Amino acid sequence: MKRKFAMTLSYDGRAYRGWQRQKNTRNTIQGQISTVIERAFEQSIDLQGASRTDAGVHALGQVASFVLDTILSPEQIKQTINRYLPEDIAVLDCTEVPRDWHVRHAVKYKTYRYTIYEHDKPDVFRRHIEWTIPEELDREKMRQAIGPLIGKQDFAGYTVGRNKKTIRTIHSIEMEAQVEENGRRLFLTIRGDGFLHHMIRLIVGTLVAIGRGEAEPSLTQTILEQANRSLAILAPAQGLCLMDITYD
Repeated sequence: MKRKFAMTLSYDGRAYRGWQRQKNTRNTIQGQISTVIERAFEQSIDLQGASRTDAGVHALGQVASFVLDTILSPEQIKQTINRYLPEDIAVLDCTEVPRDWHVRHAVKYKTYRYTIYEHDKPDVFRRHIEWTIPEELDREKMRQAIGPLIGKQDFAGYTVGRNKKTIRTIHSIEMEAQVEENGRRLFLTIRGDGFLHHMIRLIVGTLVAIGRGEAEPSLTQTILEQANRSLAILAPAQGLCLMDITYD
């Protein structure tokens, strides 16, 4: 009997060329998981993800769905898939969903977090999941710059490629500092209804430039008004993590 399943995924994106399956390589998250499921259950599937993370971006709460002809329970399916997945990809949860449920269309909002480490030397154990910056950023200027980004608007200046539809809604951008013995970590948590290609990384990179005194807080508004991608700064991929997908 054909049934539809949704699973929550965690992965280290360093070794992969993003989520989306590509014709010229199997080295994508979607490609790896699809191959494992098809080989384990000996049937073709159409694996769909809630968010198309870029190359090098990580996830703690990606959601993907697929239809499978099986009598196994969701827990048995989860265990089977995990048995064959590489160590840097894991299924955290698996549940059966209605056949008409859509993993992307049903999304209420997505939550990403970007981690910055303020220190003159990268953390040996965490350097692959954060952006190391050798000075303390000006939090107040960054907060001022965040304001114009909130709400529904055209983010054409914060993306790459030729996106025809660039209207998105950012519900919130929260900034949290964590002081540690050997440095400070800054977490930028961004929640929105969806994000364009490189959109979050361009926002974070621009905020960091403002925090370093390389640009004025008004730059975020200028990029929005002029839709000028060349003014935005791209943050590296490794600091970004998809934290959660929230559904209605």
